[in-house]
Amino acid sequence: MGQETEFKKLSNLAKNMGLITEREGETLYNLAKNGPGKGAIVEIGSFKGKSTIYLASGSKAAGREKVYAIDTHMAWKEKGKTRAGIYVPKKGAFKFFLSNLRKARVEDWVVPVKEYSHKANEKWSKPIRLLFIDGSHKYLHVKLDFLLWEPFIAKGGIIALHDSHEIESVKDFGRKCPWIRGPKKVVNERIIKSKRFKNIRIVDTITIATKIKKEGAFSRAENSLYAFWLKERLYMQRFRKLLVAVRNLLIKIKISLIIMYHLTISPNTNVGRLGIIIKKISPRLYYKLRKIKDEI
Repeated sequence: MGQETEFKKLSNLAKNMGLITEREGETLYNLAKNGPGKGAIVEIGSFKGKSTIYLASGSKAAGREKVYAIDTHMAWKEKGKTRAGIYVPKKGAFKFFLSNLRKARVEDWVVPVKEYSHKANEKWSKPIRLLFIDGSHKYLHVKLDFLLWEPFIAKGGIIALHDSHEIESVKDFGRKCPWIRGPKKVVNERIIKSKRFKNIRIVDTITIATKIKKEGAFSRAENSLYAFWLKERLYMQRFRKLLVAVRNLLIKIKISLIIMYHLTISPNTNVGRLGIIIKKISPRLYYKLRKIKDEI
């Protein structure tokens, strides 16, 4: 009864911190508290810390391992809006995450790793008893997380992937769930079709499996090469996005300069007459535009 009351308090505290359901939270709590094996607990993707709190609370209650919470904590796309009824701050995502940990009194049981998961993986060498994957839901990203981190799971350890199964009730999300495609495909390819996992079960949208044996040397080498190719592909994608962003910025600058120039040319043209209007409304702005135009 005491544990049930304690978990209820925790659930109420974390209610608006993320998209983990109460059943999923209870499952993560129990896996962290009573799960098999020895090793670290690793979470890929923390968002505002809801799953982190469940994992850390469970492990702390049993005096077990700390939780390594890996997330870039970069600005969220839904800045200042709500995501399925959950407030998303405009900035300070990492501070928001740490604040939630303090509210739950588990900041001493969490090791934040503020990096991309593939970068954090390069420095990792410890065995893992519980791996929770809930980062980017794009297929290639989920697959890369699996290929890089699954080899560290100890025999008898647990892997869990969030949003890998669609629940009937999607009212909590406000729309259908296209984001499950990536995690679901990885689960089908790498867990369900594999003979290295047993006790595969589903709790709401989380797929959970127990690792019973490691890969052979040939498979490990093959997966390492494939993971390397995926990482290079992701780097190229980010480089292309950067080039597109620079190009768009240059286009905006060019358009702005053209507009500023035409606002201050001879009043004999319709466009130029806008300069006269601006001069009447705000002489200060007008002369600033003239100055910029003369410097072009």
